[in-house]
Amino acid sequence: MSSLVSPSASQAQTAAGDTSRPTGSLSGVVANAYLLAEPGSGAAVDPHLVCVDRLDTADQIGQTLMPGVAWDRLDTISELIAAGRIGGWVVMGTPDSTLDARIGEVKGLGAIDPLVAVDEEGGRVQRLRNVLTRLPSASQMAATLNPDELRELFTGHARDMVALGFDVDFAPVLDVGGGPGIGDRSYGDEVPVVIEYGLANIAGLEDGGLLSVAKHFPGHGSASADSHEELPTTPPLAELLALDVEPFRHAIEGGVDAIMVGHLDVPGLTDSMPTSLSPEAVSGLLRGDLGFDGLVFTDSLDMGAIVERWSTPEAVELALSAGNDIALLGNADEIDTIHLRLLDALSAGRLDAAQLAASVARILRAKEIFACTL
Repeated sequence: MSSLVSPSASQAQTAAGDTSRPTGSLSGVVANAYLLAEPGSGAAVDPHLVCVDRLDTADQIGQTLMPGVAWDRLDTISELIAAGRIGGWVVMGTPDSTLDARIGEVKGLGAIDPLVAVDEEGGRVQRLRNVLTRLPSASQMAATLNPDELRELFTGHARDMVALGFDVDFAPVLDVGGGPGIGDRSYGDEVPVVIEYGLANIAGLEDGGLLSVAKHFPGHGSASADSHEELPTTPPLAELLALDVEPFRHAIEGGVDAIMVGHLDVPGLTDSMPTSLSPEAVSGLLRGDLGFDGLVFTDSLDMGAIVERWSTPEAVELALSAGNDIALLGNADEIDTIHLRLLDALSAGRLDAAQLAASVARILRAKEIFACTL
């Protein structure tokens, strides 16, 4: 996995010589991991998995929530960050040159560093177009650049994004074809082209220090509608596996850090449920069949495909139960209601505590934070 540029606040203090933490505490994390491992298993132990269950349940829930926030209203989430009610946020709108200062004012308020994310694909989906160099659309880049040139372009762009305070880019689009809602955001209609350019995009973002999020699993390119408006239907599962899933399979084999699950109805898989809320799609196809153990984001849960059937708190519960790690929200208006809903789901057994802890461990791993050091 790529290394995010900003270490956790606790790690930064240690690097600077802060002696408030006992010497050798990180070694103790690893030792603790082996002590807690199943005897004789011989399995590799990820120290990020240790001590997560010692975190307050509300803090665990908070790590799974990322609302969208207007770039010039970041101060409105200061209390949520400080209280650990959210694990990060998505910058919305088209920021100006004051963005880095605004991010800096709120990024360090919480005990656990947040993930700061943005949609920065290029073309018509480029939030930072008034701050950074404008990028062509994916289809234009595939027509005018070779994969090495594209990788170099995104490496430089990612470094500029990191300098502004970003950790995550919701890119690239790995959808094969430009169906409704996708268009020139796709690298093309041919699977090999999407694989080649999509993987170059991922590599460039990671080379530049960002966490890349490939989207929209399991493939939106041939879907029937724009999920911003309604729930689209894809081709049947067998056809999707042969074509649309292939770029994601290659990205997983290449070590992509994170994947975004779209809101799609896949005949033969989801039974009219959106893939983002479907255990068969997330825990089954993505995690089980494809073996992905990285970070899984939902697409934003304020889109038409979701809100026409579920409230946001209901959708968040279903999303986490399905196996997603982070629920993207359209705004921060219902954070308290969502927390109460998830606490009730844990108490009633609708949401598995071990599954929540596993999600938090993945999130902390992406943040390069050990739960035992918090």
